[in-house]
Amino acid sequence: MASVPDFLFAGAVQGAPAARRRDALAALWARPWRWIEEDRPEEPAWNLALDEALAEWVGAGEAPPFVRLWTGRRSLVTSRYDPGLVDRRGALAWCRAHGYDLLLRSSGGGAVVHCELTLNLSIGLRARDGFPSIAEAYELLPAGLLLALAELGVEAGYASVPGSFCDGRWNLAARGRKLAGTAQRRRAGYVLWHAVLLAEGGEAELARMSGDIEAFYRAAGAGSGKRPAPVLDPSTLTTVEREWRSAHPDGAEPVPRRKELAERIRRAYDRLCGRLSPEAAGRKERERARELAPSCLPPDGAAG
Repeated sequence: MASVPDFLFAGAVQGAPAARRRDALAALWARPWRWIEEDRPEEPAWNLALDEALAEWVGAGEAPPFVRLWTGRRSLVTSRYDPGLVDRRGALAWCRAHGYDLLLRSSGGGAVVHCELTLNLSIGLRARDGFPSIAEAYELLPAGLLLALAELGVEAGYASVPGSFCDGRWNLAARGRKLAGTAQRRRAGYVLWHAVLLAEGGEAELARMSGDIEAFYRAAGAGSGKRPAPVLDPSTLTTVEREWRSAHPDGAEPVPRRKELAERIRRAYDRLCGRLSPEAAGRKERERARELAPSCLPPDGAAG
């Protein structure tokens, strides 16, 4: 593993000292990894399903672990098991009326927005002998993302951010505001970890995003079940663009846009493992994604 900043080893994995964290990172990134260069934003359900297809092949021992960055057409993406989706027909009707695709992911958590301002990071690896645990996956897999952000002057870490969408203890936050939401799925010998990074935008865009998620849940009947409908506070959110501007108040350098940010993240993961192999998904993986794509759509159909 390449030399990386000490901040990646601060804290602990399940209460373990920094030395164990360093050993765990070294073991994780020492194996060969694939960088999957496959992105079809015009096919949102297939794009989402490809992550699961890739992870299945990893879990079966047929492919090495992978890192993938991809973009999403304007979509509201939530878990297939989201308890807030009481009225799926109402949710789908609201999405169609407001220009969103409705997608259902295999990992847990609540609704997030995919759009021209966000960037999706997916990592899949084989789970062996209990490694990585749930906590280890959440702590170790974002290492390249944290490294890329640090090199931009953005200090991020794990934190719950009450009032943010899809809140949880494993948000990535900067200055107390949510910068990325994360989730994972564990099945059939693999771990599939997702992050939705708020890459660009300011207060107006974040307010619109929060408002749309609230309206989506009202249309979905959230609050009529066991859980109340979410009340979101857009001031709890931030973006890489906003954090960059805060770290570079003189404005002498241009703001890194989504394409540049993606390249910085790729280089950071390449540094971590030292042998990141860029390639497209295989034919069988693409075919499996086509088979899985319908499961990413609500029963009444949607785009993709």
